[in-house]
Amino acid sequence: MGRLGLVNSDAVAVALDQFLKPFCEAMIKMKNDPEKQEAFRFRLFIEILIIFRGLFLAISKNPNGIVKDFVSLCDALVNFENAETDLQELALKLVINFKVVAGQYWDNYFVNFPKELQEKMKLRFGI
Repeated sequence: MGRLGLVNSDAVAVALDQFLKPFCEAMIKMKNDPEKQEAFRFRLFIEILIIFRGLFLAISKNPNGIVKDFVSLCDALVNFENAETDLQELALKLVINFKVVAGQYWDNYFVNFPKELQEKMKLRFGI
């Protein structure tokens, strides 16, 4: 989906609410496999960078598509370490914008995140 997002973000944007959660779960699983050899990890790291770029492009075209599975997206974002600076900035901007839009409801929303995810988000995004 991320590669498709780079090529045709409009098509991905309209389907965000249908695939975001399983997509994020797969991203978390891919990144944390300690058995992979170093060369494969590097290739996987490059693939993940490309995937997240495409995903961010699609989200920019349909931000409402992430509302239902925002927790899963945050989990994938905080578990992706060593991202390039521009991807870190995009992730931060996405999370901060979501918080701003949630406004007065953010605290009640955020308290329902898993505790470990809350802590990681506080460290990564200063929330």
